[in-house]
Amino acid sequence: MGYQLALEGEDFCNRERVNIRIFDYTGISYVPGDTIIVNDEFPFFNNCIRSVTYPGSTNIVAHVVFIKDTNEVTRHQFCSKCGKGFNMRDKHWNAKRDFENHIKKCDGKLTRQVKLDPVSQPFVPFEPVLKTMISRGVTDTFGNPLGDHGVRYCPTKYYLTYDFETYECPVHVASGKSTTILSRLTPMSVSMCSYRRDGTFTYHFSLNSHDDDLMEYFIGKLFQEASIVVTDNVQDHQYMAEFSDLAQYKQCRVLGFNSAKFDMNLFINSLAKFAKVMGMIGSSTSFKSVTVVSNQTTILLLDARNFVAGGTLDSFAKDFGGSSMGDKGCFPYEAVTSETIVDLMKSGEPLPITKFFSILKQGSIPEVAYNQY
Repeated sequence: MGYQLALEGEDFCNRERVNIRIFDYTGISYVPGDTIIVNDEFPFFNNCIRSVTYPGSTNIVAHVVFIKDTNEVTRHQFCSKCGKGFNMRDKHWNAKRDFENHIKKCDGKLTRQVKLDPVSQPFVPFEPVLKTMISRGVTDTFGNPLGDHGVRYCPTKYYLTYDFETYECPVHVASGKSTTILSRLTPMSVSMCSYRRDGTFTYHFSLNSHDDDLMEYFIGKLFQEASIVVTDNVQDHQYMAEFSDLAQYKQCRVLGFNSAKFDMNLFINSLAKFAKVMGMIGSSTSFKSVTVVSNQTTILLLDARNFVAGGTLDSFAKDFGGSSMGDKGCFPYEAVTSETIVDLMKSGEPLPITKFFSILKQGSIPEVAYNQY
């Protein structure tokens, strides 16, 4: 049987009152490997492990030797207090200086610091399914079908989109000793688009038509359309049942653009009143995804901007939709305030061009845009 270090290593360390540092011999050099630390006050017991596979056998046999002088063999300088090693062979790294600074500050406790990737990794929930399809030779790395019996990988076909419009409401609330919140953005309308098998449907909710509870009407319709979208996605992706359990198609994707920092924050609290928030990735200032369940219907709130390298909404529509998003129109953002919102909602008359004046841009909209309005 031999000695199984992975299973019996900690018992050995506790019995002999030592910590174990393992060095792997690659055939060329000694490389620091795993460590077994049971007590920071115990000294280190250094081993060199060389793995050998004998001809005609698939079993790996490890030969272990004791290393007396780890600095000489590995060319690493190790701290006598905590055991941290510094690679003295690296010409592009001032290891000697770092080692000396470490010795001065070391308190004998080996601290393990979490090193995050310099670039945030993309959110790819469907990667295991794609890997399965690639391994079976039916799909290439880009999801395109291979051969006569290939299958195209398609994450989702039908989805929902939405967009809020807000007005500024003064509050003047103190937040801490030196911060005062002057105003909050309050939703005045929200538009939702449902892309499903039988066509594209648009719905609009505003304080003018749903003054009693704008969010309740919007969230109710959101889950109603989500249920239809889920049914269409599952039926249209039955061919994927061979490679997955279709779980990804049983969630309705609700896409926004720059919604992680804006739109989601406007209705996430109201959403929690009518549904159950099952999972959240990101922070309250920048959501990566939010999973919500109501009446056995699951929606996944996503920000399309998290999946692309910046750009405007128009460029996003061209790159992924094949055409421009068309005329976005104009909105009198600075004319709509908490004092004027009621009168503007009740009025059926078009606003004069002076109401579209922007203090930030120091100008109004062009005549052509106003005539279209």
